[in-house]
Amino acid sequence: MFLIRRNINQILNKMPILRDIDDHVFTPRTSLEAWLRTYKRPYSVAGMQFPGLYNTDKAAFHFGMFMLALFIEVTGTLVLALPMGAGLGIVGAVIGSVGFILDFGIAFALLFLNRNLSYFSNLRILYDSDNRSISKIDGIMNGIKSLKNAGYFVILLVAGVKIYFLKEGFGVLEMPVFVMAFLFVSAAVIHIKYTEYFFAFGLFLVSASSERKASRIDGVIKPDLHEIYTTNALKSFEAIPRKCPHFINPTNELVKITLSTGVVEERYKTEVGIYGFITDRDLETLCDTQPIAAQKRDLAVELLFLQLGDTAPSEKYTNLPVPLHRTQPPIKA
Repeated sequence: MFLIRRNINQILNKMPILRDIDDHVFTPRTSLEAWLRTYKRPYSVAGMQFPGLYNTDKAAFHFGMFMLALFIEVTGTLVLALPMGAGLGIVGAVIGSVGFILDFGIAFALLFLNRNLSYFSNLRILYDSDNRSISKIDGIMNGIKSLKNAGYFVILLVAGVKIYFLKEGFGVLEMPVFVMAFLFVSAAVIHIKYTEYFFAFGLFLVSASSERKASRIDGVIKPDLHEIYTTNALKSFEAIPRKCPHFINPTNELVKITLSTGVVEERYKTEVGIYGFITDRDLETLCDTQPIAAQKRDLAVELLFLQLGDTAPSEKYTNLPVPLHRTQPPIKA
């Protein structure tokens, strides 16, 4: 676990930053897209719950589960090839091999649905009390989950076919048959719960490694500057390269802004400097610099919006309204 966590940190520190002609920072989008598909660690900021976006958890555990499933699948295929007579051994080998390909193939295919699930589960937070938009997001997420459930059903169906042939091939229900049936079901559960995350983490490592062209933070490169407007005045924070390479620079002035609902309010203006992208750990670190809970929550929501700006849902999902809390530029005098 320690070695995998250290490897993740090394990759994050060496993820590339792409530059424009003015030497501003862009994010490594291929790596971030791959990162969205990995297993997430939920976290909270001042009592506000976040499902996790740019973090990866339980990578070592998923590797262990994958190896266990691989062992069961290989052993199961060999056992299915044991029955003799009337070509049953050949049929068993074919069933085992096809089942092996289907189990791992479906788990691999399902990981690509995780990107939109990660995106929308976080986007949902930005809509706060906008129940209509939240219901729309929930509908999208339920549709994606239905596709995953269909894949899970096929995995269970494959396990059922293996168990049926195991019973027919050996002809008697003895302890070895019960043991293998239990293992087939266990492998199916592992594929449903863990295998896709093993593949997702592997693709993330490959993607991040292939994009290593520069360090994540370089003092020469200019940060990407964003203006945010919060209900509470924020406290400034200087960047800490490698640990948290972003900064917060409040102007301590009230400006009038127009909410997406058309309501005009006064908010505090703050400049946030971002080098490349914001990890979940960065978000937590930046929010921890604020002394009171209201400030932490204000900043967390704004930083989440910036995080989501580094990715985007599929084109068919772009008809959602602007989140109610988002603001337009200040009103000119």
